[in-house]
Amino acid sequence: YVKPIAFQYDLFLTKDIGTSEDYNQWFQIIGAAGPNDCIVVHINSPGGVLDTAVQLYGALVSSEAMVNISVEGACCSGASMILMAADNIAVDPNSYFLIHSYTGGDFGKFNNLQEGADFQKNWFPNIIKNVYKNFLTDDEIKTVLDGKDFWLKADDVITRFKNLAEIRQEELLKNNPAIAAQLL
Repeated sequence: YVKPIAFQYDLFLTKDIGTSEDYNQWFQIIGAAGPNDCIVVHINSPGGVLDTAVQLYGALVSSEAMVNISVEGACCSGASMILMAADNIAVDPNSYFLIHSYTGGDFGKFNNLQEGADFQKNWFPNIIKNVYKNFLTDDEIKTVLDGKDFWLKADDVITRFKNLAEIRQEELLKNNPAIAAQLL
């Protein structure tokens, strides 16, 4: 039995990811969507503001709705992070993907810059490890954190995501015996 979808929300990420305030309507939709709703995020984006990508990822992961992501071109940087929030993906065969280390800059007094850099040096690896766990290998994560750009083609992403979905399903059943019992 497949539950019918009450409503589908289509969101389009088709430019650089801007500041969080650019996505206030998205956050409202994602937060209001219920378990019988579906959110479809259409991605063709080079990435953008990391803080916004982190917020969008968190909102999508926390949503009660089914999250489907359709990659229809570029899925780079922060956009690839958002892809990791999907329950299901659809990928145009001509799409491409880029995962890379943090890019940024700051200004201020030297000691403030140093403190910020030290914090980000410890903070960012946790983001990469949490978001791309079971999608990238530990060695690939290390490569990204060492500053190498990691490019992927559509077929590789589909294979990796299929494996990720299987691992998520196993973890769900392991951590929720009541759900596992219902499936038997």
